[in-house]
Amino acid sequence: MTRRRGPVQDRWLQIGRRSGLLVHFFGRDGKGKCSYDKFSAFLTKLQRAVLLLEFYSHAVDADDTISPQVWSKSRSRGCSAAWPLTWQSG
Repeated sequence: MTRRRGPVQDRWLQIGRRSGLLVHFFGRDGKGKCSYDKFSAFLTKLQRAVLLLEFYSHAVDADDTISPQVWSKSRSRGCSAAWPLTWQSG
């Protein structure tokens, strides 16, 4: 069974033709196939790059380490104290 593309997918492909990621995964013509191994390797490298950026965005010591205080602040940075109060059960 073949799926038919709709206008949203066609528009995505038109925009995506200029995307480096689309070319990387599917070739210049956008008609190639992306293997699991290629996709997995890409995500692994991306996650590592994000982790490095996050780590080095903190006060890193001369020996490439962070203190427990810096680490705990980094973990609580994205937390909101109000979230349990605003959550409503269905």
